Amino acid sequence: TKHVGIGSDGDIAHVEITDEMRRSMEADMAERKRTGIAAPEEDRLPLVPELNTPRHMEIIAAALAKRGYSSVVVDKVLGGNFHRVLGDIW
Repeated sequence: TKHVGIGSDGDIAHVEITDEMRRSMEADMAERKRTGIAAPEEDRLPLVPELNTPRHMEIIAAALAKRGYSSVVVDKVLGGNFHRVLGDIW
C-alpha cells in the first residue's frame, strides 16, 4: 500500500454531460483514434457516472472501508502516499 494512490486530475464538481459536450468528446476520441494517439479503451466518456459528484473521494473511501481496508490504508491511497512521495522529492 506504499505505492498506491488515487488522483483526480479533473474538476471536483458534478460534470453535466450535455448532448453537445458528448458529441464534442466523441469527435475528439474519434480523431485521437484516427491519428493513432488514443489510449486503449479510450472510446468512452472520461468519467465514472457513479463518481460524478464532488463527494467522489468519500465514495471511494467508503467502498475501500467496506471491503475491509483499514483507515490507515484508505488515508494512504487517497493522498497520504502522494504527500509522502512529494515530501521526499521536494
